[in-house]
Amino acid sequence: MIRLLALAWTLLSVVLAVWVGWLFATLHWGNRGCFDENGRCFADGVVHHDVTVIYFLMAVLSIISALGGLVLAIRLRRSGS
Repeated sequence: MIRLLALAWTLLSVVLAVWVGWLFATLHWGNRGCFDENGRCFADGVVHHDVTVIYFLMAVLSIISALGGLVLAIRLRRSGS
């Protein structure tokens, strides 16, 4: 049962990492040339802020979480739980 929860956690973490990548691609990548020295972009009446670091940290933490869940599931399988 715990192994199943670890695999579910891994799957959710991978989905979160993909979602963060999609957010980065849709919200930031298209406007990357528009940002001024203050990290703002005025496009289509909307102010976009340069939050690349936040996207990067969220993706890295999601990937680390997914790897941790995978390692936990493998260890539980080897121990026979």
